[in-house]
Amino acid sequence: MQTSSIVPTAEAWGRYWPQIIVTIIAIIQLILSLIAVGLHSGIVYIEIAIFCASASSKHVMGYICWLFFTASWIATCCITCCNRSSICCATYALAQNVAAFIFSAVLIDYCRKFLVDEFDIGSSSSSSYCSYSSTTNYISQLNTLTSLDKSLLAIAVLILLSTLAFAGIYIYTFIRVCLSNRTNTNSRLYAEPMAPRFPPNPRPFNDVYQQNPAVYMNQPVLCAKCRQSAF
Repeated sequence: MQTSSIVPTAEAWGRYWPQIIVTIIAIIQLILSLIAVGLHSGIVYIEIAIFCASASSKHVMGYICWLFFTASWIATCCITCCNRSSICCATYALAQNVAAFIFSAVLIDYCRKFLVDEFDIGSSSSSSYCSYSSTTNYISQLNTLTSLDKSLLAIAVLILLSTLAFAGIYIYTFIRVCLSNRTNTNSRLYAEPMAPRFPPNPRPFNDVYQQNPAVYMNQPVLCAKCRQSAF
């Protein structure tokens, strides 16, 4: 008895894979990753170059997150440009999107802590060497830093949502392909005609029986025209 396979085939995967939607997600991830690295570079410049803050884990983690964001959109673009029917490429892109999801959550946490705790200029060991032209300039730079951090937080949330969208598309396609394989297999099973069953050695109405009666002893007689047993 034949059984349905749960392993998706390349043909079925390419038929159900939403190429246009995945392409849009890849382009969105590309744009968001470029915006994210630009915003983070602006934050690092203001904190270190202007406020003379010492480098922290947030500054390094922002670029690490950007590397995973870049790997995510590159893997997603490879599916849309090179091999849309390969489930292996789609699975690899899913793994990259899961990693981007994790690091976008990390970046969201860093941005949230900055907005809640605010930037503490007095925490820097080198802050005593910095001089400000005026209090107004200091407040302006601090407002700019806050705006950049809010924008980076929004970008990180959008990247997180894009990775969830890709994961949802992958799961949807996998389920559709598996259900399609099962339906096609069941259809083939019910569509197969039953082979006619005849006795192993039917006794025909011809001269062979007259010449070799022992071969067809105790066997039913099969009519050569109607192909039915005579008795």
